[in-house]
Amino acid sequence: MVNPINSIDDMSTLLTQKNSVSDNSFADILKDAVKKVNELQNKALDSDLRLSMGDAGQLHDVMIDSVKADLALELTIAIRNKALEAYQEIMRMQV
Repeated sequence: MVNPINSIDDMSTLLTQKNSVSDNSFADILKDAVKKVNELQNKALDSDLRLSMGDAGQLHDVMIDSVKADLALELTIAIRNKALEAYQEIMRMQV
């Protein structure tokens, strides 16, 4: 049975959803998103290590974990690049 990939959806909705609690700042939301990306990276590393030691169940599960981590990292890098471009564009504006 194939498990759906929902971690990346969770991260993208975390970045785009409106928070019902007004306590959460943008920094908190960003920290949570980066924490989830880190967890995905650690899970992929753990799966790779278990596979190399012969303890992993299925190869496709290891590959799915690796692809999830890769996509999450690529999304994070793309968001960072867009934020930097926006900041640089604001800095170029004349007041």
